Amino acid sequence: MSIKNRKKNCRAQLALRRENRDTRLEHNHNERIIENLLQYLTQKNPKSIFVYISTDDEVPTHGLIDEFLKRGIRVCVPRVIDKQNMMAVDFPGWPNLQRGALGILAPEEKKATTQIVDTAIVPGIGFSPSGDRIGHGAGYYDRWLTKNLATRRVGIAYDWQILTQIPVTKFDMKMDALITENGKIHDSDRVGEVLNNETKNIE
Repeated sequence: MSIKNRKKNCRAQLALRRENRDTRLEHNHNERIIENLLQYLTQKNPKSIFVYISTDDEVPTHGLIDEFLKRGIRVCVPRVIDKQNMMAVDFPGWPNLQRGALGILAPEEKKATTQIVDTAIVPGIGFSPSGDRIGHGAGYYDRWLTKNLATRRVGIAYDWQILTQIPVTKFDMKMDALITENGKIHDSDRVGEVLNNETKNIE
């Protein structure tokens, strides 16, 4: 079976899981995911974070963004440029967001942030325990992450979104960490290796 069809089957399986999930537990799970994520990030001490503005079917990030700002962390959010690419834009505050491409809240600003983004909070339809990710198929995050290799990639998801395996290609970016309501289930030091290599190249 082709990768394309395997991904299609994977998305169908995850859609069925979503339909059958116990929504009564969702509020509690959201709180636990955010708590686990903040605990993880405290150890990493990020100065700037690229984080998605959640829709109804994602782990909510509105309160998370407010918490980042409260902690003095610079926040960037996605803005879709065209059918293939997005950029990270400095978060301008909730009153300055409008419904953009795909109906998602986004800044009107058309200029990407000039700041180095050290951490990205990445959504997904599903993940594997080793950090592989599957999204809707447009490739926005994979393209952005490819251009920002020194950015730590942190996936957040509900435990029901975790599959034993996710079909991937060389274009699919693996997460450096994966956080669910049950804690951290994946963590790697890929970013450290990238930064070490960059240092060696400069020397």
